[in-house]
Amino acid sequence: YLEQEGTVKESNFERITTRLNLESEVKDWLKLGLNTSFSKSEQNYPAQSGTSYQSAIQWIYGVSSVYPLYRRGEDGSLITDSAGDPIYDYGATGGQTLNAVRPIFGNENAVGSLYNYINLNNRTNFNANGFATITFTDYLSFTTNLSYEEYMFDGFV
Repeated sequence: YLEQEGTVKESNFERITTRLNLESEVKDWLKLGLNTSFSKSEQNYPAQSGTSYQSAIQWIYGVSSVYPLYRRGEDGSLITDSAGDPIYDYGATGGQTLNAVRPIFGNENAVGSLYNYINLNNRTNFNANGFATITFTDYLSFTTNLSYEEYMFDGFV
């Protein structure tokens, strides 16, 4: 089992993996075996590169730090929601007059984009390999294998 937080807020990775290997000598001349593995992972991977406004790194290079993270009133005080939490400043939102126009990334917010643009990847992988070995003599044997693999990937943006 692995659970990791990413370097960018809201990014994380969680995986569970299991493996089972069985081998049995059924007769002196017959050996049977099964090797299996299963893994399932979930990853939230917000954009971290490129020129998209969803990229946290792009905000560092593209938007001046003079634009605030949270909305402020005319007197400079934080504007809060009904729960008392500060509201992100998206530029031109809700009759806002202070910082209402930005030259770039209008109607977006550096931290707010991490919550609004979820990039969730789910992966499931199953492998099974069965085999049988028939021994005819000390110098001659025959082995046959049968394998199965299933890989599923779901990406949600």
